[in-house]
Amino acid sequence: MQDLYSGIADPETVGAIARNQDSLKSIVIAEMTRGNGKELQTWLEAQQKPEPKLTLDRPDVSGKAQNVVTHLLERLKVGDPNEKLDGLCLSLKSG
Repeated sequence: MQDLYSGIADPETVGAIARNQDSLKSIVIAEMTRGNGKELQTWLEAQQKPEPKLTLDRPDVSGKAQNVVTHLLERLKVGDPNEKLDGLCLSLKSG
């Protein structure tokens, strides 16, 4: 556990632990039993990725994004398969 807390453990190991709910539960129980709950909490909080913040508005030039969103919603409403919707989603991202 000290390797995890100190940052020595490789990222693949940390990722494998974080993705496995059983591993996390075992670690939580063991560390709480040992009285290391605060250290574990600090480590777990450090593993969380911060939410990206929007830094500036992206204007909808000539209403292009609004048109794509409207068309995408219409296609969703009629039940188009995901393959057909992928192109619209890409247009929206690049718009």
